Amino acid sequence: MQRKRTPVFALVLLCVTTVAAQRDKVDDYVKAELQRQHIPGASIAVIKDRKIVKVGGYGFSNVELNVPAKPETVYKIGSLSKQVIAAGIMLLVQEGKLNLDDKISKFL
Repeated sequence: MQRKRTPVFALVLLCVTTVAAQRDKVDDYVKAELQRQHIPGASIAVIKDRKIVKVGGYGFSNVELNVPAKPETVYKIGSLSKQVIAAGIMLLVQEGKLNLDDKISKFL
């Protein structure tokens, strides 16, 4: 019986090692980028073939209170979204899909 278990155990060990190595690469990359770019924290999701293969929280979601980032952390983005939305609107204007004089009721 010992001979039958050895190949199965080796296969399971190989699969676990491969998955762990992939996770370590992602973890190492995210941690290095947070440090390089001086970002206090981030939450990520890695999706492959429409399936979530990894979620993680890195660093802190609140530096002052030392609150660790989690996958489900909701971050406050402040006023950053205003510039992104304005740029998107201007792209739509350039493509002729929107006119700056349009009334909002046209779209709602």
